[in-house]
Amino acid sequence: MKRIPKWLRNKYVVITIAFVLWMLFFDHDDLISQWHLSGQIRDLQREKAFYEQQIEQAEQQRAALQQNPTHLLQFARTHYFFKPPQADLYQVEFQKTR
Repeated sequence: MKRIPKWLRNKYVVITIAFVLWMLFFDHDDLISQWHLSGQIRDLQREKAFYEQQIEQAEQQRAALQQNPTHLLQFARTHYFFKPPQADLYQVEFQKTR
């Protein structure tokens, strides 16, 4: 008993150290879990900013298409394979060889 420092023999110090260790490493909301969760929050915030930028670009593109009918026809032909009234449209698909 004489080798243990006096401050470590105090039951309040021992309980406080045990509580801090429990909270840092063994609890459900320990330090490592909080670190992982903050990383996930950062990733989700980056994704949110990316999707907000994509939404803004889509809204600008939609506004441009609604204002100009020639751009709307060009967009429809390139993305949805619409064709002019007197034209034929062919879609060529290549077979993959083994």
